[in-house]
Amino acid sequence: MDLLKIIELNIFAFLILLLIYIRENKFKGQATVNKIFMYIVYATLILLVVDSLTWVFNKGPNDFSRVMNWFFNFLLYALAPLPALLWLCYTDYQMFSDYYRIKKLKYFLWPLFLLNLLISFMSLNLGWFFYVDAANVYHRGPYFFIHPALSYSVLIYTTFLILSKRKQIRKKYYISLLLFPLPIIIGSILQMFFYGLALNWASAALAILIIYFNIQDFSLNTDYLTGASNRRLLDIYLKEKIGRSRGNKSFSAIFIDLDKLKQINDSLGHHVGDEALQDMVKILHFCLRSDDLVARLGGDEFCIIMDIDDKDKLLEVVERIKQSASDFNSRNKKPYEVNFSMGYDIYDYSSGMNAEDFMKHLDKLMYYQKNQRCA
Repeated sequence: MDLLKIIELNIFAFLILLLIYIRENKFKGQATVNKIFMYIVYATLILLVVDSLTWVFNKGPNDFSRVMNWFFNFLLYALAPLPALLWLCYTDYQMFSDYYRIKKLKYFLWPLFLLNLLISFMSLNLGWFFYVDAANVYHRGPYFFIHPALSYSVLIYTTFLILSKRKQIRKKYYISLLLFPLPIIIGSILQMFFYGLALNWASAALAILIIYFNIQDFSLNTDYLTGASNRRLLDIYLKEKIGRSRGNKSFSAIFIDLDKLKQINDSLGHHVGDEALQDMVKILHFCLRSDDLVARLGGDEFCIIMDIDDKDKLLEVVERIKQSASDFNSRNKKPYEVNFSMGYDIYDYSSGMNAEDFMKHLDKLMYYQKNQRCA
């Protein structure tokens, strides 16, 4: 492949991943599995850029080009295992949904990453993985085979994990997870045996695209009317937060509904009621941090999940929401007012409540407040 075709292919793959990044980054309060997926996207975007630069500076005419050739090839070799390592974390979480299991994986993954990093660094002097000759031409080193072997070992292990634990994977995810390494393996094998091809990271982008459309699709996690997260993502995220809670680490939630939505629908029409719900979500997002989750359960009911374990800070958020609703009502000339009823609390780890119990608890608090206001 000539330089222009290599750059064009990498740019095309980069743009595909950039679109995925932009769309996925709209999530607020991402669940762990979504964060790991985004890390895979980040790593591959970086590697596409670095890979392109190795080709740009290879055979360059001056000392600067030679230094850059050494540097970007080192960076490429040092970072190349990241997508495979992250893929193992992503697959493991899809199967077990266990945050602490992912943390334990670091004892297996870090040594592999550091070993690869060490040999990549040593290659700058000893040429083990690669070297650049006096004419500024890149060559593979005598121990190059160790480099793909490290990544392949992780991909093969992940594949066997999928096969052995297939009963713990949702059926519609199983094939996609199993096929993820295939484009990467085909691309890297072709590149190893036909020097001059540059398919590694474009193949990785294709694999990520398959996962995105089959598992990560934005529409699966978003309420189409309001743009808030939907009940599916809320259930996943809430179970995860409870699973990660400990005596000294917790979170808080607000169960909230829009007052008098039925009256708005009956008197002004459902399209106006839909507009009121959309205004409600805008108000909530305005009052919250970017990593707080706002999810619609259905109808006029929403839930907010926040990394707050201090009662005073939680009350500050509640008051901020009330004040923002009041400001909206006084500022906007709309035929309806936006008022909320809220039930809120910090999750108590010692209570042993599961996600369903905690939601029922918040629901009771919300209806108590609603009844108090109507009394």
